[in-house]
Amino acid sequence: MNAFTLARLNLQHQRLRTLISLAGVAFAALLIFTQLGFLGAVDRTASLLFDHLDFDLLLTSREYLDLNTPQGFPRLRIYQAGAVSGVESVRPFSVCLGLWRGPRSQSSPRVDSRRWNIMILGVRPEDLHLVFRNAGQGIFRDREELTAFETALARPNAVLIDRRSWPDYGSPKDLRPGAVVELNEQQLELAGNFEIGTGFGYNGVLLTSEAAIDRVGGLIPNQVTFGLVKLRSGADPREVKNRLNEVLPDARAYTRDDINTKEAEYWIQETAVGRFFTLGVVVALVVGVIFVYQMMAADIHNHLSEYATIKAIGYQNGYLFRVILWQAGLLALIGFFPGLFASLGVYEWTRDSARIPIVMTANRAVFVFLLTVLMCLCSGLLAIRKLRSADPADLF
Repeated sequence: MNAFTLARLNLQHQRLRTLISLAGVAFAALLIFTQLGFLGAVDRTASLLFDHLDFDLLLTSREYLDLNTPQGFPRLRIYQAGAVSGVESVRPFSVCLGLWRGPRSQSSPRVDSRRWNIMILGVRPEDLHLVFRNAGQGIFRDREELTAFETALARPNAVLIDRRSWPDYGSPKDLRPGAVVELNEQQLELAGNFEIGTGFGYNGVLLTSEAAIDRVGGLIPNQVTFGLVKLRSGADPREVKNRLNEVLPDARAYTRDDINTKEAEYWIQETAVGRFFTLGVVVALVVGVIFVYQMMAADIHNHLSEYATIKAIGYQNGYLFRVILWQAGLLALIGFFPGLFASLGVYEWTRDSARIPIVMTANRAVFVFLLTVLMCLCSGLLAIRKLRSADPADLF
C-alpha cells in the first residue's frame, strides 16, 4: 500500500477527529485571510484619495508625513512650480481635519450634540473637473451633476459629503441637499454628495471650496497642502521631479508611485494598525500549527501499535514519514476551502457594515493556500517525532 492511500484511510478511519482537524485548519485559514484582508485594506486606503486625484507629480511640504497630519507650504510655490521646464499646470489642493455635527434628524427632533472628526478637501470650484480623475464618471454620477456642483461650490458656505461616510455623520435621508450642518462650530449648507470612500485614518469626507476651507478649516493664510502637477507631453517625470526639488526650498515633489509607497509604508510599518494586522497573520499561523500538531500527535499516539506493526513487516521510517506528511497535506487541501468560503462572507460583511474596502484577490488566495500547506506540513514534521517511539519490540 502506498503512503498516500494509507494517509487517506487514516483520515477516513476516525472521521470525528478528522473533522475537528479540518475545522482547525479552516479556522486558521480564515484568520489568515482576515488579517491579510485588513492589511490589504490598510495598504489600499492609504493611497485611496491620491488614486482619485489627477496628477503626474504631487507637491507636498518637506515636513509632510501622511495624509492625516498634512503640513502646508506657501501658495507661491504653486506659481514657481508652474514655471519649471516640463510642467504644464499646477493646481492647488488642500486637506485638513475638522469637527462635524450633522443636521437634525427627521426621525428625532432632538439636536445631536456629538461631534465627529471628518476630513475636509478644498478645491477651487472651477478646478473641480480637473483635480479628480474621471470626475464625471466615478466620483460624481455624471457630467451634469459635476457642473451643478461647480456652481454650488462657488457659494461661500456650500459643502458636499462623501456618501460612503459612516452612518455616524447622518442618514441619507437627513443628509439631503439644503440641510444645515456644522463644521468647526460654523454652519454650512449641504449641496449634495460624491463618492471617494473612507479609510482607517478617517471615517468621513467633505468637499468644499478653497475659500471655505481657508475660513472654516483654520489653515494658515496663503498656504496649500498639495500641488497637483500635470506635465507636458513627453516630459520625463523623474527629471521634472528633480528640477522641482532643486527649485522649491520648502516643498517636495513625488511621483504617484513614490507618494503611494510613502503612505503605505507609513501605515503598515509606522502605525499600530499596520503592525497589529501583520502580527495577526503570524499569530494565526502559530495557532494553526499548534492545533494541527496536537491533533496529528494524538492520532499518531492512538495508532502507535499499527505503525509498529508496519515497521515489523519491513517498512522503514521514511515510509511512515511520508504517510504523516500526506495526512498533513490532505488536511491542508481539504481544510483550506471552507476557510476560503467563510472569509468571502467575512469580507462582504466587513465592506457593508464597516465601510472598509476589503476584497479577495487571486494572489491572496494562492498565498494563503501555500501558507496553509506550509502550516500543516510544519505540524506534520513536528508530529513525526512521535513515530520514533513506534518500536516493533513493543508488540511482544
